[in-house]
This record gives sequence, structure tokens and C-alpha cells, in this order.
Amino acid sequence: MSAGGPVRLFFAIPAPDAMRGVAAHVQGLLHDRRAALPSLDGLHITLAFLGDTDPARVPDLLAAATRAT
Repeated sequence: MSAGGPVRLFFAIPAPDAMRGVAAHVQGLLHDRRAALPSLDGLHITLAFLGDTDPARVPDLLAAATRAT
């Protein structure tokens, strides 16, 4: 591992607008229940969770993701 320690990584895509709309609606329904509601700004769909990863692998992972798009 690199000196900085592992980083938690995943591949994801932004959530579609329709999904954001549904999530916002559900949050509205739960608002009065004092639930801890996350921000929808980072709403995404995780395609692959890589977990704790050596930072030295990031360039290769980025290259693989670029080839896959």
C-alpha cells in the first residue's frame, strides 16, 4: 500500500432525473418524521464497489473506466 493508506472507491453514474424526483418525493413524505435525510446532490447508482484500494491503482482504474465508456 502507498504511504497515504487505502482510499474507498467505487464506480458510479449520476442518478437519472426521474429517480431524483422519486427520492425527493419520499423525502417530502418523511420530512415530518424527524428522519435524517441525506442531500440528493450526490445521488448516484453504484456500478461497482471497489472498497479500500491502494491509491497507486487509481491511474489504472481510471484508464479502465475510460476504455469502458
